Amino acid sequence: MGQQTRDRGGRSGRSMALLGRTGINLLSAMVLGGLWLLVGWQIHSSYLDALADAERDTANLTRAFGQHVSRTVSQVQQLLQEVSDRVEAGYPADLEVMRRRVAGLDRVSKFLGIMDARGIVVDATRPGAVGLDMSDSDYFRQATEPGSPRLGFGKPIIGRTPLMSSIPFWVRVEAPDGSLIAVVVGDVLSEYFAGFFSAVDLDLGAIATLMDLDGTVYARGASTPGIVGQSYPDLPDVGAAREGDGHGIIRAVSPIDGEDRIASYELLPGTRLLVSVGQDMDHVLQPYRQFRNQILLQGVFGTLLVLALVVLVRRYVAKLEASETAARLARAEAEQATAAKSQFLAVASHELRTPLNAIIGFAEVMVHRIHGPMGNPKYAEYAEDIRGSGLHLLALINDILDLSKIEAGKMDLRLEVVDLPKLAAECVRLMRGRVEAAALDLRVVSTGEKAPHLRADAMKIRQVLLNLINNAVKYTPSGGTITVAVERDPLWPDDYMVMQVADTGCGMTPTEVALALEPFRQINSHLARAGEGTGLGLPVAKSLVELHGGSLSIDSEPGQGTTVSIRLPTRLHV
Repeated sequence: MGQQTRDRGGRSGRSMALLGRTGINLLSAMVLGGLWLLVGWQIHSSYLDALADAERDTANLTRAFGQHVSRTVSQVQQLLQEVSDRVEAGYPADLEVMRRRVAGLDRVSKFLGIMDARGIVVDATRPGAVGLDMSDSDYFRQATEPGSPRLGFGKPIIGRTPLMSSIPFWVRVEAPDGSLIAVVVGDVLSEYFAGFFSAVDLDLGAIATLMDLDGTVYARGASTPGIVGQSYPDLPDVGAAREGDGHGIIRAVSPIDGEDRIASYELLPGTRLLVSVGQDMDHVLQPYRQFRNQILLQGVFGTLLVLALVVLVRRYVAKLEASETAARLARAEAEQATAAKSQFLAVASHELRTPLNAIIGFAEVMVHRIHGPMGNPKYAEYAEDIRGSGLHLLALINDILDLSKIEAGKMDLRLEVVDLPKLAAECVRLMRGRVEAAALDLRVVSTGEKAPHLRADAMKIRQVLLNLINNAVKYTPSGGTITVAVERDPLWPDDYMVMQVADTGCGMTPTEVALALEPFRQINSHLARAGEGTGLGLPVAKSLVELHGGSLSIDSEPGQGTTVSIRLPTRLHV
């Protein structure tokens, strides 16, 4: 009674150790997981807030810059229209006086001129420009093209007197018959827009760009030499404006300077001019990164605190874990002993087969009287007994050798395509004589459906099926029935095949089923044929089936017979 109490106490202690360790790990994992989920959520929320702030700021700046550009362009176009009206009416136009009447235009525009239909400058605010031939200029060609609008603008002009770095705007002056009389030209300084963009960045790290829908840069609020007049057709905001409704927000790397930015863009009404304001992502994410570093430090501190608590709690179960380690070592020693036993059985079985084959061979020579008759008929009976006992012992040794190979992991499979219904029919033919001698009825049941071939070791599957039929013959009384069936698995018909050997024998209890699957264990029954079997048939069969990736199960009831089912995969990967 005292030993039983100690055993129960030991099992209870091991259970507490396992429960304590698992509970601590689970609780600490849940706490740490919740902590870092909260940290991650706060970091993600801060990131989204930073992006939302940048989108709002860039959108506001784009709207303000766009309105200012529109007002400036409108002033210049209005002045050009007034000059055009006077030229068309034949009135003299004092360009300098008309230009100065527009408040603040000196900071925006430096040139106002009139060209005749040939492109010759006939009047200008810069006297040195009068008489110049501007017929080859981009804006004059645009203004004089057939179907050209009455008012427009051209590509930026850089380094050509008198227009330095500026955007040319023009108005056509036409006769009543539609013929060209003159072209009135005025400019807007690119530096004016660039300076305005640079001055009104509100310390947001924003950079503004004025461009055409073909990617030509007209002004840019940053000290990037050589940008004005260059064409960048692959600008992300230009592509988005062409494909969308003219305004929006994108995040992309600029091909101009290679910086990753979040940008807002807006197409100015009635023009092809596009205003884009972008913020450098390093500037946008600076508050987010500061907050992220702070929250990560808090998370690390919380993690260290939780881990410290875990260490303290785990000390309370250290002794119980030590006992579990001792039990694990004992199991390892038992496994080593099992491996040594298997190795010994394999060597011993191999050494026994050589003399045993000689004994069986000499006994067969005497039974068949190959060298003539024996003096006494009893000797023939003895020789037959020697032969039968030798074959029985050889079958036992073969089973032991197979089992030891399987336990040692050295059993190799020779895979080939196997037709299970055909193999089952062959096994039934091989057992037909023994079945008839036992006065039994052996049947093969087939569904008639073509069964898929599977890859398996045909010899090993044949050995399994013969063992099962042999067991059924052994435990089924005369007049009984043995049924062999091959069919697709009802749950996975394309992936598994099922073979069943059913008999109407004595049957087994659940305890006897468990014993039958252990090596060297036989079920004692008055119906079993005496002297048959080694007690290894079912264990070897089960191991061979599992080696194929399948399973063996037994369904049996005392007095109701036994059904052994083998389930094999049709696609075996070794």
